[in-house]
Amino acid sequence: MSFVINLPKNVATLVSEGVHKAVITKTIERASRYGEPLVSCAFETGEGTVWHNIVFALPDEQNTEKKEFMDNRNSQFLSYLGSKFTGKIKINPGKEWIGKEIGIKVEHEEYEGITRARVRYFLDSKVVDKKLVLGSDRGDVSNEEVEKIEETINL
Repeated sequence: MSFVINLPKNVATLVSEGVHKAVITKTIERASRYGEPLVSCAFETGEGTVWHNIVFALPDEQNTEKKEFMDNRNSQFLSYLGSKFTGKIKINPGKEWIGKEIGIKVEHEEYEGITRARVRYFLDSKVVDKKLVLGSDRGDVSNEEVEKIEETINL
């Protein structure tokens, strides 16, 4: 699930599609329209910034499939940052993420006639380094190859 952050048109640069190493430069704690806590993160790639929301399930979420999916996704994201997800949310967890490096897969999407970059998924920055060494800095490596790379470097 992703949300739109309206940035001034003269500030936003369209980051190219593919795999990028990114640094979290800003975090804003908010709530989704359904009341779920989320942290909006700015991922700086060197080509520009891509915003993405990390959404946490409500503690009393009744849909166990949804809660499990969100918890697993957040656990993986946090593991790439060197943290653990305990299922409990601290106040302003995003502040701890500023300056941390992570790999992101960027895709373009069209919304109301405007092409935007969005984060499709996250990768460990070691995998991104390996992909760049293999000459695949624009996402030419398939998901199967990413899994093989992750196994090779023992993630």
